[in-house]
Amino acid sequence: MRHAKRRMGKEAFSKVGDFFKDKRVEVNLTQSEVAEALGLSSGQFVSNWERGVSMPPMDYLPKLVKLYKINKSELVSVYTSEQERFIKEVLYR
Repeated sequence: MRHAKRRMGKEAFSKVGDFFKDKRVEVNLTQSEVAEALGLSSGQFVSNWERGVSMPPMDYLPKLVKLYKINKSELVSVYTSEQERFIKEVLYR
């Protein structure tokens, strides 16, 4: 199961990261500007989210929704669809 966790992380993080990058670009912000708005020391944090290296901490999600003008339901859908896809993949192999 350890291998499955890694696969889910990489794939799910990447899809969520693509979503966040697209939304950031739509509102014409740089990674550094987002980091500053969130009180982060570096745009590298945002870069890591967008590349699927890590996910934004949950307490940043409300700030990102406002900053990127994201529909809350859309964000929930992105997160849950990736979890659902992974669970189905594991169960129905």
